[in-house]
Amino acid sequence: MSPTARKKSDAAKSEEPPASVLIWGIDDGPSHLERIQRTFNQIAAPEVVLETWLNGMEAVNVYAARLDAGDLAGLPRVVFMDYFLGEGCNGADLARKMLDYWRARSACAKKAPRPILIGHSSVPDCSALIASIGKSFALEKHSGESVSAAILRVFDTEEKRSYLWKHGMPMSRA
Repeated sequence: MSPTARKKSDAAKSEEPPASVLIWGIDDGPSHLERIQRTFNQIAAPEVVLETWLNGMEAVNVYAARLDAGDLAGLPRVVFMDYFLGEGCNGADLARKMLDYWRARSACAKKAPRPILIGHSSVPDCSALIASIGKSFALEKHSGESVSAAILRVFDTEEKRSYLWKHGMPMSRA
């Protein structure tokens, strides 16, 4: 296959929606992780596989191990990151560690897409900090909701999800 034909073939592949997309929720509050699960159950997005983590440092260690092993299917495309993650642990530090690790493993990182780190804390400034570290965005988190209206706004249609997978940011509301 010529280099030109290969580029065209690769470009065509990138336009296709992924067969599955791994999403992680990292939060020390089980009820918040359950809300994320209920939200994606309501959306009924067949391509989404959700893993939830109560221990943020464990999640980052698993991310690092999967990246080292070349387990691209085991790497999250999207991470909902809470800020307050228990004593001595916060989402901003974990976001930095995850991205530093991704950058440091350049050989694999060329194949592994940069994770979309979504700030998802009940404190808007903390969510914004995580979003700035991840060069992504924040979604508000409200404890009283059964499902997350913010997550629904961004993920509720296949078109919105495809856009997010491709661009790393939600579709414009305009």
